[in-house]
Amino acid sequence: MSAHFQMDMIGSRDSGDLIMFTPDGEKNLVTDLGASKGARVAEVVEYGQLGRSDHVPFYVEGIPAERINYEPSRFAF
Repeated sequence: MSAHFQMDMIGSRDSGDLIMFTPDGEKNLVTDLGASKGARVAEVVEYGQLGRSDHVPFYVEGIPAERINYEPSRFAF
């Protein structure tokens, strides 16, 4: 396995801006690929840090990984 893309909660058209998360908040192969493809649907797909979710075990094993979903601050928990 060379990379892990995790798409989570992306089915709602009115949820706000997409964001890519990595466990360490740093760009990697997956965020670079996501940003280049995301340019088709948005001006810029931001990235940030999220150290919990299904993408983390891949990162721990040295596999470039990200979780893409809508900005969580847009959700009311």
